[in-house]
Amino acid sequence: MCESLEPDEIFTFSGGQVKLANKKFTSIKNDYCLTFDYTTVMEKCANDAAIKSDGFSFTSFETIEAMVQ
Repeated sequence: MCESLEPDEIFTFSGGQVKLANKKFTSIKNDYCLTFDYTTVMEKCANDAAIKSDGFSFTSFETIEAMVQ
């Protein structure tokens, strides 16, 4: 079991759910979201150079703060 996520590392997740994103309560650009609970298992994996590291669009906390003010 892993205690926390680490930047630039690879993890697998099991026990979560894929749900339709509720656009009313989120600003994510995707149609789906991942949800996890106490049954979720997160494990760190060996690095794999074939996995791209630029597949996500992250938003800084400062940007989020500016959106809600």
